[in-house]
Amino acid sequence: MRRRNRGTGVCLLAFCVAMFLIGGCSFFRNECDDTANTVEAMAKTYSVTGSERIYTECKNALAKCPKIASGYKLLGTIDMANKNYESAIVNYSKAFELNSKDPEIKSAIQRLSIYSVAFLGNRIEINGNKITKQPCRMIDITLKEYSEIDPDVRLAWLRYSLDDISKKTAEEMKTKNPNLEITGTMAAYAEEVDEGILAQAEADSNGKVGAAFEKSAMDASMRHTTVGLAPKKI
Repeated sequence: MRRRNRGTGVCLLAFCVAMFLIGGCSFFRNECDDTANTVEAMAKTYSVTGSERIYTECKNALAKCPKIASGYKLLGTIDMANKNYESAIVNYSKAFELNSKDPEIKSAIQRLSIYSVAFLGNRIEINGNKITKQPCRMIDITLKEYSEIDPDVRLAWLRYSLDDISKKTAEEMKTKNPNLEITGTMAAYAEEVDEGILAQAEADSNGKVGAAFEKSAMDASMRHTTVGLAPKKI
C-alpha cells in the first residue's frame, strides 16, 4: 500500500508541475499578447509631437516581449520621422526578421537602402525572407537613382562629402603654403551642387553620380571664388 501511495504522490506531483508550467507559459503568452495590443494602440495614436514618450514606452514593452514585430516597426517609423536613419535601419531590420510579410516594413527598408548606400557604404536588399547587404557607394549609383532619393538624404550626403573634400584640400594647400589663410567650406553650396547633378540626370539618367558630382562641385567652386577650394576627384 505504501508503494502505491508513493507512486500516486509522485504522479500527482508531476501533474502539478506540468500544470504549473503550462499555466506559466500561458500567463507569459497572454501578457505578451496584451503588450502587443498596447503597442498596436500606440502606433494608431502616434504623432511626431509625442514621439519621445511613445518611443520610450515601446522600448520598455519590447524589453519584456522582444518578439513583437509591430514594436520595432513603430520604433523605425519614429526614427524615420526624426531622421535617425541608422537606428531606423536597425529597427526595421528586426521587424522584418519577425514579420517578413508586412508590405510596409518592406517598403521602409527599400527607402532606407539609399541612406545605407550614402553613409554606410552598402545597399540593403530583400531576398525572400532575408535581408542582405552588398557593398555600394553613392558615387556608383545612376543619376536616375539619385534623382529618386529623398532630398534631405541627398543634401545630407552632399554636405558631408563637400565638407570632407574641402578639409582635405585645405590641408594639402596649407602644407604647401603654411601662411595661406583658407576660409569657408563647399558644404555651404550643397543645394547648388544638387541642382547641377539633377540637371545632368535629365540629360543622361544612366550616368554615374561620381562624375556628375565632380562636375557640379567644380562649377560651384568656380562660381564662388571666395571659398577658393577646388574639389578633387573622389
